[in-house]
Amino acid sequence: MTYDGAGYDLEIGLPPHKTARVAWRIKALGEQRSELSIEVTPYLKSDLSEHCKQSYERRFFGDSIAQYLDSVVRGVDHVAVTGQAVRKNQFGTHPFFSD
Repeated sequence: MTYDGAGYDLEIGLPPHKTARVAWRIKALGEQRSELSIEVTPYLKSDLSEHCKQSYERRFFGDSIAQYLDSVVRGVDHVAVTGQAVRKNQFGTHPFFSD
């Protein structure tokens, strides 16, 4: 994981088989507002057939990534409103992002 002062870059997956890169960015929009963006880039083996790549992306980065991002938004909202930390998997799990 690296931190650049405005967000985080994470590589996920068990070594040596990283599965994706996740880039979190936070941008100040004023004293009371900010913008959070999350970009998920799957790592796909170059020797996979196009059909296998599409199947893999649908399975791990289709609807389930939308559920993950919804959990992230709920977690960020929880911290902003309550000031309390989010418990592990409090808003759901994902095969790549949870253990």
